[in-house]
Amino acid sequence: MQQFGVDYTDTFAPAVHAASLQILLSFGAQKGTIIVQVNAKNAYLNTRLQGRVEIYMKLPLLYKSYQNLPPELEKECEVVCKLLALMYGTKQGTHNWYANVKQILLTLGYSVSITDEAVFYKLDSKKYTIVAATTDDFTIIANSTKSSDLIKNQLNKHFKIVDLGDINWLLGVNIKCDLKNKQFHWVNRPELYTPPPVPGRILPSPSET
Repeated sequence: MQQFGVDYTDTFAPAVHAASLQILLSFGAQKGTIIVQVNAKNAYLNTRLQGRVEIYMKLPLLYKSYQNLPPELEKECEVVCKLLALMYGTKQGTHNWYANVKQILLTLGYSVSITDEAVFYKLDSKKYTIVAATTDDFTIIANSTKSSDLIKNQLNKHFKIVDLGDINWLLGVNIKCDLKNKQFHWVNRPELYTPPPVPGRILPSPSET
């Protein structure tokens, strides 16, 4: 439990280490495997508060311009709302989101790396799928398109994801995989690279298919 004045402003949520990602990309390049990226849309809104934690916030500035308050609250001088789902900016958001993702992947048969808690893997005979989590961005390394599509669809059943295709940009780093020559390039100077403006392909939710 975080304590005010001690670690209240800190965020506790694993994200894949740069060294881990480099090792995984090197492995993928050597194997000539599938290396793709997906992003969870509105990630924190898919996470509920845990335990007895209650969070209240002031109404958004333009709330009353678009929505009427219940009659019994119209005469109140100050009204607050209770959060049912977490939002970006809440201190519990990132931590609970990771816990949610971890539980989903464990349920799907994945294991957590003992050296990096943000790396999940699933081995099945000659098949393998590795998922490296960075908050709401996921790097997927798989032995085939079929394996990568499987985890994409499985995740999409829990929260809507955007398929970003082959990895090329993560946390301000330009990444280029050259599978033909079994190598990847890692550029730490974002000013030398502009990420593509194409937002990616949003996968339809099960209810839309």
